[in-house]
Order: sequence, then C-alpha cells, then structure tokens
Amino acid sequence: HSFPTRRSSDLIKIIVDDAQSSATKQTTDVEAAIAQKVDGIILDPITTASANTVIKEIAKANIPVTTVDREAASNMTLGHVGADNVKGGLAEGMYVANALHGKGAVILLEGTPGSSPQTDRTKGIKAALAKFPGIKIVFDQTAQFDRATAINVVEAATGSVKHFDAIVAENDDMALGALTAMKSKGMLGKVIITGFDALPETIKDIQAGTIQATVEQYPDRQATLALKVL
Repeated sequence: HSFPTRRSSDLIKIIVDDAQSSATKQTTDVEAAIAQKVDGIILDPITTASANTVIKEIAKANIPVTTVDREAASNMTLGHVGADNVKGGLAEGMYVANALHGKGAVILLEGTPGSSPQTDRTKGIKAALAKFPGIKIVFDQTAQFDRATAINVVEAATGSVKHFDAIVAENDDMALGALTAMKSKGMLGKVIITGFDALPETIKDIQAGTIQATVEQYPDRQATLALKVL
C-alpha cells in the first residue's frame, strides 16, 4: 500500500473504541473509524476470523493498520505486537504443576474460542501439565475471558467434579470470577487459582494469598511499540 506521510511534528490524536468482546461491534467500530477517515488503526482483534474481515475493509480504505495483543492471520497489516502466549501458558502451567508437586486435579478455564490468546495459552498450559502424569484436567471449558461467565462455569464445575486442586484461568478476569465462586461455595483457600494479565486487582489478591499467580505480558509496552510501528 502507498500510505500518506506525516511530519514528525504533527500531533497524534488517539480515538479509543471498546468492542466489549463483540466481533460485531468491533466491525461497526472499524467501519466508523474508516468513515471518519482516520490516518491509522491499532486493532486488538476479537477473533482471528473476524479480524481478517475488518482488516480487508481497512486495507481497501488505504489506511495503515497494526494488530496488538491478539494476532490476525493477515498479510495486510504493518505487523503485530504481542506477547508469546504459548510461553506464557507454559509458565502458568508449570507454576501450577510445581505448586501441586506434580499430582492433582485441575479445572481449566479457556478464553474466547478462536482468539489467538485462547489458542496459544491453551497450548502452553496443556503442554506444561502433560509433563506430569499425576496431573489431570478434570474440567475444561471456555468462560469467554469474562468474569461473570467464569463464576457460572466454576459453579457448574463444582457440581459435576467431585474433587479438584487448582483452577487455571487463561486471564485474570476469569481467575477473579473463579475466586468469587470459591468464596460463595465456602472453598476460599482450598484450591490454587492462577490467572494471566497481571491486573492490579489480581496483584492485590496475590498479596492477600487468595490468588496464587498471574502472568505478566506488559500490555503497556505492547501498545507503545504498536503505536511506534504505526
């Protein structure tokens, strides 16, 4: 693509839209940005498939775009800035395995199906836990990276699983939802809970001992580099 050049002295105005985990809303937000004739877009895709659709529309409008955090399988972007979610998943899985001394039952809360973090974190977590024959995943379900959904999923899990030693969540919102569910069931402190994202709220719970671990992926650095690329 041939993109218009900008002087380094030009001011950059950042317009923020929140798709609220909805691929449909993200498409609408992108269409609105194109209509506003923005000079560039940083996209955090909801899913890989939905991202490819909107990136094609952005490219047709001759607007440069880079993805951040979640990746898209597209050759129409300037590039992608994100953490290695497989390594992050491996780190989370290994922490849990070591905390359980290589033996126990695990509930796995997966993220939004079809998103790159869900795919890669699941791969890393399962690869880590597979190294320990004494560890079994006894319940594996998506909670959509959503706290309220995680509460419902964990409550359902406690009704179908007789015993579990850890809840491994693929993001902190789900870990915090799991914590709420454990409190309501009177099981606070009886199982290991881990998350991913290092949210300030989660750090406080780690300091309090109610959540055991999270994975830091430095979203501020990701956003800064994505903007520099753009």
